[in-house]
Amino acid sequence: MPRNYDSQLRIRSVVPDFAAYVDRYRTLSDETRRAVPHRLDLRYGPSALECVDVFLPLSEGRGRPLHVFFHGGYWRAFDKADYSFVARPITQSGAVAVIANYGLMPAVSMAELLSHCRSAIRWAYGNAPRFGASPDQISVSGHSAGGHIASLLHLTSWNEYGLPIDTIKATVAVSGIYDLGPIIQSFLRSETGLTEEDVALFSPMTWASRGIAPTRSFDLCFGADETDELRRQSEMFAGVIRGHGVHVDLRAVPQRHHMSIVLDLGDAGTELGQLLLDRIFREHGERTK
Repeated sequence: MPRNYDSQLRIRSVVPDFAAYVDRYRTLSDETRRAVPHRLDLRYGPSALECVDVFLPLSEGRGRPLHVFFHGGYWRAFDKADYSFVARPITQSGAVAVIANYGLMPAVSMAELLSHCRSAIRWAYGNAPRFGASPDQISVSGHSAGGHIASLLHLTSWNEYGLPIDTIKATVAVSGIYDLGPIIQSFLRSETGLTEEDVALFSPMTWASRGIAPTRSFDLCFGADETDELRRQSEMFAGVIRGHGVHVDLRAVPQRHHMSIVLDLGDAGTELGQLLLDRIFREHGERTK
């Protein structure tokens, strides 16, 4: 009999102050939009949610790194405006930050959602010079469902989409979903519309098991206080990738759970915040102090 994963995946149940964290995201994001130069709701596709917010360093420049962040919400909730705070340390360090939206399930299929996200990367590549950034210095991160998205983007053969195979230079996936099997054995099946076919086609674990290995090393991070299932997914995915001889930096961030860990991406004084900046600037030299 299939296992029920509701208790492992219903974050509202395991994080009692869930709503307070969401409020914190939005407060920090409001503060970021007041403090950081930005361009909101720039379209990369025809549907309403195919748009991004771009955040810019205070000083002008050219050839800067560009970082794209994809939000979580189990593919069916939240908005880029809730995660503007991720952009603040990125821009303070001298890079351009792009916070992306994508169509939400079940209004769109997983295939359509991922097509949106690939279009966002193509848009970032083509428009980077508009914002003083280099298309050759693109990195990606994502939290929760965004970690799933970021991982599949990292595994994508970008030459099939008209871009260099190494378009994404670095990826930091945070508390991601890498095996969709448990998702359709939980309350999320009805809320997302995910199917058995989606599990086979769009699980990063499956891609890696079939030999689709990343061209570059990447980082898998999760909170040490995550549920057992979310920890398992990161650990198993890292093991599969390592089986292909590809380096994966797997780290459990102490005293962080599923809702608190993403706040660290917006704080350069944390372990995860520093890791993200290191990856953004890995091939670019010194960042703004």
